[in-house]
This record gives sequence, C-alpha cells and structure tokens, in this order.
Amino acid sequence: MNFFDFSAEVERAVAEAPDDMARWSARTDVGRRLFPSAVERAGFSLLQPQATFSPGVGEHVLVVGAASWSDPDLAALDRLAQHARNRDMHVVVFDVDYWSLEDILRAFPGVPNPKATPFVLQYKRGALTFAGGGHEAIQWLDQI
Repeated sequence: MNFFDFSAEVERAVAEAPDDMARWSARTDVGRRLFPSAVERAGFSLLQPQATFSPGVGEHVLVVGAASWSDPDLAALDRLAQHARNRDMHVVVFDVDYWSLEDILRAFPGVPNPKATPFVLQYKRGALTFAGGGHEAIQWLDQI
C-alpha cells in the first residue's frame, strides 16, 4: 500500500489551478495537506515543531525529517512503512518545511546540521546511532 503517493491529487490540483502560481505550488500545497494523515495511516507518529522529543531508553526509534513535496522522500517513507511493520521500532516523522534549523537542533541534541532530505536519525536505547541525509539516508532506510 502506498500511503505517501500524492500524484493523483497533485495532477488534479494542477488541472484545476486557476493560475500559474497555483499550478507551480500544487505539489507543495497537496503534500502539506495530505502528509499528516498519510503519516498516521502508515502507523508513524507525526512530530510538530517545538514538540518535545525523547527517545526511550529501551526503545528503537527512527526519526525521519521529510519534505512533503519530495517524491524521493515520500517513496522512502512508503518503503519504510512496508519494512517497519511487525518490527520492534517506533517511527517518528516530521515535515522539514515546518521546522527551522534551530527547531531541529533543539529537538535532537547532538545531531549534525541536516543538509539534505530525508534527514534520518536512529536512536537505540536512548543513544543516537545513525544520522544521515539525502541519498545516503534513503539507502540506509532501504536496508531496514
């Protein structure tokens, strides 16, 4: 099942757009609107800006900062949803468009500056064990 495939809605928004500006922003607007419910349907938790994050000492937690308009980010989340089922792992997702760099660094102490999406963090037993972004993070997620 593809929780994060917004292509039909984007095509519809482009076709129904009243002007060029609405056509140009269709992917972003649709992604922002549909992303929260897709996260929930996938069985992930959505983390809002300035929310408190605390990886449990006994937990395996993946944090994924994705751009809700990015096809590679959304496809990686879909694959993660399929691979994470029935695993003893909690997946927390946030939409990077709503987070400032300061928000990210404050929420996830000790992480490197995110330079590409998706931005992926892994915590095991409360300790950060992986941090990566972009293509490297997608490849890492695909191995889970």
